[in-house]
Amino acid sequence: PRTTGHEGEQTAGADKQPLPVAPRQNRQNMETTSSNASDVVWPGYLALGSIAEAESVSLPVSLAPDSLRDACAEIEHIRLCGGVAACAAGSEALAVAYLVASGRAPRLADAIRAVAVVRVAGRSDSADPADPEPLDGWLRDDALPALLRLEMSVRGEPSDLSELGGCPARWCWTHWASGRQTTLVGRGRAVEVQRLRPDPRMARLRHFLTADEAAHIIALARASLRPSRVVNHATGGAGVLSPARTSYSCKVGASADPVVRRAVQRAAYLGGLTPAHAEAVQLVHYQPGQEYRPHFDWLSPTDARFAERTRDTGNRLLSFFIFLSGCDAGGCTAFPRLKQRFPPEAGSGLVWYNLDRDGAPDERTLHAGEPVERGEKWGLNIWLRERPRRPPT
Repeated sequence: PRTTGHEGEQTAGADKQPLPVAPRQNRQNMETTSSNASDVVWPGYLALGSIAEAESVSLPVSLAPDSLRDACAEIEHIRLCGGVAACAAGSEALAVAYLVASGRAPRLADAIRAVAVVRVAGRSDSADPADPEPLDGWLRDDALPALLRLEMSVRGEPSDLSELGGCPARWCWTHWASGRQTTLVGRGRAVEVQRLRPDPRMARLRHFLTADEAAHIIALARASLRPSRVVNHATGGAGVLSPARTSYSCKVGASADPVVRRAVQRAAYLGGLTPAHAEAVQLVHYQPGQEYRPHFDWLSPTDARFAERTRDTGNRLLSFFIFLSGCDAGGCTAFPRLKQRFPPEAGSGLVWYNLDRDGAPDERTLHAGEPVERGEKWGLNIWLRERPRRPPT
């Protein structure tokens, strides 16, 4: 019989049966608030299905690296702390860029704050300098990718713009594309998204988690690990041990831990969805010789409890598998029907659509966790459903 993992993953086995085709859903432009109390809007700018069509965002001429030196020389005489000359119409973004490139502001967020204060000081009304005007009233949204790219070239990492007072919610997450790669910046973290294939849709994620975040999640879950289980689809009964899956695993809560919550937020933004689409996050641990044989993440319509398990939130639309560690040998994530294998790389991972564009389970997403040969492998499963959880009443 076909079996699924502890969270419902289906392993390959018996003869295949026809699968019903779910109706196509419009998953873009879904705007809801996150499960976090900060009431952040999730616009879904970076739905993976749109990566191929994403337009490259280039730096304005005045901010381009090859002309930045000349631009800085032209405004060297400007004293931002003593006047408003730099804040003439259209020059605010250049003033912010100068502060970042020259090192006079330690971070982009500090540079934006400094220019905002100068603008208030130069206003003719009696505005309180401690109460600057809305940031998006003078700094255009389309300048942010250029400024963040500049900051990353200078500092190596981007600012968390959500720390700015009066920061528009849409500034908390931004992105730009270059060829087949898209860079997502959110809450002080830059994630590189490399599109691997359009059908089934799949991408590689680099720098999804920092080393500190990965270590925190491992420490959080280590004491709760239990032998991983699978569920028999014929009965839909309780999980049982199986030689098909010999790892250890446990759930880690996003609501109670800010690091896990940030991981879910990044995944949701990448998918153009909200954190309310996420299942409980699962941590997995593989020691030498342990593996997870070929299986599917989508829930099978042949499951005796399929209707019950998909009634509210639908099937698993997206899978994110994030490597929390590497291992010395083995441990690749393999897709045998796609003839692709990916070695574990700490902090990075993979994302793919489990359902095709018509909403039907895609059997090409069959995948496996190959046996670890030396060392140990830690990973994080984040599954996003077709529909969000209903808010508690």
